Amino acid sequence: MLKTAHYIIAFFACTFVWGQEYLESGYYPFINYQDNHIHLGQASALDYFFTNLDSLAKGEDKQINIVQIGDSHIQADFLSNHLRKRTQTTFHFGNGGKGFIFPYRLAKTNNPYSYHISYTGKWTGQRNSVSKHKYDWGVSGIVATTSNSKASFTVKLNTSKTDTNVSYNANNVRLYYPVNSPKSYEVYIKQGDDKIEGKIDSLGGYIEFELDTVVEKIRFQLRKTNSGQKNFHIEGILLNNDENGIVFHSIGVNGAQYKSYLRCPKFTQHLKTLNPHLIILSLGTNDAYHSPFNSQEFAGMVNQLLNWIREASPQTSILLTCPGDNLQKRTRYNPNNVTATEVLFQIAKKRNLATWDLHKIMGGKESIRYWNAYELAQNDFLHLTPKGYLLQGELLFQALIMDTYFGNRQQILSTKH
Repeated sequence: MLKTAHYIIAFFACTFVWGQEYLESGYYPFINYQDNHIHLGQASALDYFFTNLDSLAKGEDKQINIVQIGDSHIQADFLSNHLRKRTQTTFHFGNGGKGFIFPYRLAKTNNPYSYHISYTGKWTGQRNSVSKHKYDWGVSGIVATTSNSKASFTVKLNTSKTDTNVSYNANNVRLYYPVNSPKSYEVYIKQGDDKIEGKIDSLGGYIEFELDTVVEKIRFQLRKTNSGQKNFHIEGILLNNDENGIVFHSIGVNGAQYKSYLRCPKFTQHLKTLNPHLIILSLGTNDAYHSPFNSQEFAGMVNQLLNWIREASPQTSILLTCPGDNLQKRTRYNPNNVTATEVLFQIAKKRNLATWDLHKIMGGKESIRYWNAYELAQNDFLHLTPKGYLLQGELLFQALIMDTYFGNRQQILSTKH
C-alpha cells in the first residue's frame, strides 16, 4: 500500500514538472499564467467528474466520458485532441477510445486532421449554425445526407503525424442516424469480404456494431431493401474500445452559438447515450462577436441549453469555458467577450458550475494582437493557429487536471492506496 502511495506522489510530481516545462518552453510574456485556474461556483462543482477519476486512479474497471461541445475552435479538433491525449496519458488514466466524431468531409466542411474520411456517392451537409438550414439535428449539430443507395464512407483513424504515443483503434462502433425512419436506407460495415450487421437501438437513435478485433479503418456501406427507402442521414459516429480509461468526445460546428444547439431536437436523446461525466461547453465566441450584444438574451440561451444537459444527465459536472479575446472585423476591440464572461460566471455561481476565464488568461484586452504577432492566432484575429490551439489546450489541461484535480486530491489519492 505504502509503495503504491509513493508511486502516485512521484508520478504526480513528474507529470506536473513535465507540464510546467511544456509551458515554459513556449513562455509568452503577455499570457497571465497566474490566472490559469478553474473557478468553481461551489466547492462541489466538479465532484462528480473528479470522484469518477478517483476510481480510475484506483484501478477500477470503467470508462469516463468527457464531452466538449463548441464552435469552429472545436470542429478543427486541435484543442480538443490535445486535451484528449493529455487526459488519457496522464496518471495512466487510460485510453477508452476516440469517442464521438463526425465525418465533416461528407458535409463539405473542414475535417479534423486526426482522422480521414473517404466516400463514394454524392453527399450534402446541413448545420445548426446556418439559419436557412433545416434538420432535426442531434447532439452533433450537423448532418450529412445522400440519396445514393449504394453510397459508402470510410473512417481511417490515427492519421495525425503527431499522435505517435496514442492509438485510437476501435472495436465498438455506433452510427447515429434516423433508425426509426422507414425512408432510411440500411447500413452495415464491410471488412474485406465480410458484412458485419449491427444492432439498432431505437431509444438511443443509433446502430451499434461489435467487431472481433480493434481496427483503425472502418467502411460503412449503404443498401436499399425496399422501395420506400429514399435517403440516409449521418448524425454522428462513436468509436470506442474495451479498455478502461477516458473517452473524449469532440463536438463542434463552425459558426455555432448557444442558440444553435437549441435548434437540435435530438440533442438530449444523443447526449444521454454518451453518459457524460464532464461536459465542457466551449461556446460564446460567436454569440458575442457582433454588436449590439444582448446579455439577457445570451443568459437565457445558456440557461436553456444547461437545462437540456441536466435533463439528459442530471449528475454530470459542467465546465463553461469563456470566450477569448478577439477583434471585430479584424480591427476593433470586442468588449462583448468580457460581458459574456461576466454572464457565464453569474450563471456558474447560481447553478454550481465551473468556469475558465480564457479572455483574462490570454492577456486581456487586445491580447489577440500579441497572439497573432507570436504566430499563435490567425490574421482574422479570431481563430488561433494550430500552435495556438495546442497552447490553449495545454493551459486548460493544466488548470483542470494538474491544478484543480491533482492539486486538491493528491493527498486523497495517496491515502486511499
